[in-house]
Amino acid sequence: MRYAQMPQHQLTYSPLRRSDGETFLISATLYETPPTMNYWRVHFVAAHAQWGDIHFNLFIPKSLAPTLAHAKALAGADPLSQIRAELQTATSAGRDLNWFPSIDGWHMVG
Repeated sequence: MRYAQMPQHQLTYSPLRRSDGETFLISATLYETPPTMNYWRVHFVAAHAQWGDIHFNLFIPKSLAPTLAHAKALAGADPLSQIRAELQTATSAGRDLNWFPSIDGWHMVG
């Protein structure tokens, strides 16, 4: 099944305003994957008015977050903190692509 065919849940978070005044609006789409898939996927977008969008993809094992509510809560915790930290060094040229594994079991690419 394609992600576009899965139920989608829109998540919004408070904006990130850096000390230099640059601001990012952070939102996400959580894809409600079918029971045959053993993970949730969350696609984050950090939008900057002049620089455009920076994307991050989070994968949460369903063994770690067995319900949709758990997945929503987890996405807004440590992974969101990691995104906020990464945006501190973003520039108009973007940022390096990184893989972020966690000891909790979730993984993020962005």
